[in-house]
Amino acid sequence: MRKLFIIILSVILINIKAVAVEVGVVNLRETAKAFSNIAKLASPAVVFIQVESYSSANIRQAQELPPIIEEFFKRYGEPLPPHNGLAISHGSGFIISEDGYIVTNNHIIQGASSITVLTHEGKEYRARLIGSDVEADVAVVQIEGSNFPKLQFGDSDKIEVGEWVVALGNPAGLSHSLSAGIVSAKGRSQLGIVDYENFIQTDAAINRGNSGGPLLDLDAKVVGINTAVLVTKEGGNMGIGFSIPINMAKQIVDQLIKNGKVVRGFMGVRIQSLTSALAKSFNMPDNKGVLIAFVEPNSPAAQAGLMQGDIIVELNGVKIEKTHNFRNTIALSAPGSSHKIKVIRDGKLQTFTVKLTTIPAKNLAEPEPLMPSRMEKIGIIINEINDALALDYNLTSTAGVVITKVAPGSVAELAGLTVGSCIIKVNDMSTNTSSQFHQGFNQATKAGYLRLLVTDEMGQRYVGITLD
Repeated sequence: MRKLFIIILSVILINIKAVAVEVGVVNLRETAKAFSNIAKLASPAVVFIQVESYSSANIRQAQELPPIIEEFFKRYGEPLPPHNGLAISHGSGFIISEDGYIVTNNHIIQGASSITVLTHEGKEYRARLIGSDVEADVAVVQIEGSNFPKLQFGDSDKIEVGEWVVALGNPAGLSHSLSAGIVSAKGRSQLGIVDYENFIQTDAAINRGNSGGPLLDLDAKVVGINTAVLVTKEGGNMGIGFSIPINMAKQIVDQLIKNGKVVRGFMGVRIQSLTSALAKSFNMPDNKGVLIAFVEPNSPAAQAGLMQGDIIVELNGVKIEKTHNFRNTIALSAPGSSHKIKVIRDGKLQTFTVKLTTIPAKNLAEPEPLMPSRMEKIGIIINEINDALALDYNLTSTAGVVITKVAPGSVAELAGLTVGSCIIKVNDMSTNTSSQFHQGFNQATKAGYLRLLVTDEMGQRYVGITLD
């Protein structure tokens, strides 16, 4: 009886394994079929873009990228060596309307003297530039004609990490190449690629020439614009690509088609991430929120009553945890629009309504240089500002104290403090003299944390340090 039971159980397990294998094969076949369908549906609307430029300045700019960009973020469509003053570059794009509007990257068409579009069926068109946005790296061009095949926008907010996506474009001039991968991460920012970042990260193979092409979901809808790739020092692909989320891009595209440019809303605050140390210093339960480091005088934020040190936790009923989410939402809002902002101030929740304006032609929120110097256990020396120090560090204000030394490997260096930066406040105490700094520092030592309001070439910001 026991032997019979074992035999029956073995047969059942073998059948289960066979079914599992068959299901796995079916799933793989279905996935492959989905990729094939995407290629058939999307390829007719993906185009090859060639750009000619006679501008030596643009050629030089394209060939001599900043070292950090050159080493880590290779843009697609870099120009070929100029011939007789002519530079030729290429990239990808995709048609979004039957009357020939095409979305691509700004860095593909920037400085172009002529733009040529080659469609999937081999037809060549001379395109005209409708508008471009340098800060988000989005551009729109148009070709003459009608009944063009077009791609539909998907919803990049709904796509999840781990989902399949497909990149379609013209890497190395190889027309309509398709690669598949997954969404590796969302909301990537602070990469230094463009001013407004909220990238989708994917391991779908993206190479030079893919720039401006679509990132597609399994319904062949656009969820992103392929923009950059992380490479090795030797230029090899590391399997890390970045795409602009289409929900962000389509707002820009709409403005470019309507106005030929992007007009961003202006609030007048400088913001920063709320680190664990800063959160502790503000008695916050966690580091979710956006810290206001500076409020420009007479700005919409100032007029609404927002203050330096406020922690933004909600925007228009939506919780705010990341700086790029808040910054991008405000920037893409129309001037004149009003926004309800909830902040934590002195431990209490307060609500303000801010009406945005246009960005001033010249935003002169001059940082006030500050800081004194004396070696502390955190690894800095501070000094009161005098004429000599003001000249040495190019300071325009005598407020605060200036950092004249930062010990290598110290807590201060790890926190991002640098020589020539000025400390305006220690926690909530102003530091216009060395004695004020040390008084504030001693009080902070008892509290267990140090919150410095600092000014440097980047403007005002908070630095949080947890003390042992």
